[in-house]
Amino acid sequence: MIALASLQFILVCPLSFPCPKLGEFFNVTRKRPPDLTIVLDFGGSATKGVYAAGGSLNEKLLYMEPEVISLPQSAINSYEQTKLGKAEPADSAWVSVDEDTCYVVGYLAQSRFNGNPGLSSLKYERAFPKTLAAVWVAAQALKLKK
Repeated sequence: MIALASLQFILVCPLSFPCPKLGEFFNVTRKRPPDLTIVLDFGGSATKGVYAAGGSLNEKLLYMEPEVISLPQSAINSYEQTKLGKAEPADSAWVSVDEDTCYVVGYLAQSRFNGNPGLSSLKYERAFPKTLAAVWVAAQALKLKK
């Protein structure tokens, strides 16, 4: 499990071993909590997650369809110009990796761009765009500025 935003790792220790404190394990000192803490499960049926702002204990749930598709930036530009209304962030997620390549994730990939759930590929192969999209969705929901 990873808590993104500051790339903190959540340490899971077996009961038979003493578990070090996170600050001792990574030798870090933190003056303020991270802006976003998120935990994701890249399942074959859906991308599921839990996220919270800062040190808040007010967790929110995240659910996105498993589809991912890589498209050129021109396809995203065309979509943005012709879309009607405003969808929820989890239903309209896409991320740009470089000037030419974008990944459309979740419901938008499923409904508009015929993405596939990638059941024949390894989960980690699609984790990068799914993680970026999930962080964007959480940031939108929490109204984070950066």
